[in-house]
Amino acid sequence: MSYALAVGGGMAALGMASSLMGSMGANQQAAAAAKQQQMAKENAEFQRQWTVDANNRNILKNNLAKAISNRQLETLAITERGIAEVYGKMGFDNAKSQYSKQTSQINSALLNSVSSRGMSSSSGTARALLRQNISNAHTNMANLRITQTNKNRDIVTAYNNTLAKRDFNYTELQTFLAGDTSLVNAQTSTGMMIAQAGITGLTAGLQGYSMAGGFNSAPPPPSGVGSMSMPPPAPMPPVSSWGPF
Repeated sequence: MSYALAVGGGMAALGMASSLMGSMGANQQAAAAAKQQQMAKENAEFQRQWTVDANNRNILKNNLAKAISNRQLETLAITERGIAEVYGKMGFDNAKSQYSKQTSQINSALLNSVSSRGMSSSSGTARALLRQNISNAHTNMANLRITQTNKNRDIVTAYNNTLAKRDFNYTELQTFLAGDTSLVNAQTSTGMMIAQAGITGLTAGLQGYSMAGGFNSAPPPPSGVGSMSMPPPAPMPPVSSWGPF
């Protein structure tokens, strides 16, 4: 009986140790594989974020270049319009001054002509000539104003055409959405290893105990009884010795 127990216990210990060592090796392999997967996940996440950051830097550069170009076009449009308006007004003022001088010169020439012919400056002929000259001057001034109005309109059109060259099609920045950053589970634990080793050792111990014949031996006697038999019960006394009732 003790031999079977010793065999069973030895095989249980060996099975438990073998299972524990195997579980530890498997645990180390699983941990190493989990570490590699975790590093691969982190590297992929880093590469993805780096790509988004690089794209956003290029987008910012392009948007800044467009903003600078737009600002330059605005400055150019304002400068050209200002110069055109200044020179246009100067030309208009000079033209008006010339027309006024010409009108005055023509009026003086007409009066001199009328006076040289012995006619009064207040005569109907003189007044008719003066009215004709003044009417022509008014017509010329009206035409000059129309011409200047058209020039001003052309200046505004050129200004708007320059501004229309601006590009406001700015590209939006890309948004980085974080992926799966959870830790990779190795699916092993010390408690599970010990429990598995215990089950393996118990199975090996039972197999060793059975191989040593432990299950085929008679069960041991109860503790403290040994090989002694119980004494027979004492005989009962005769009825006559029981005494009176």
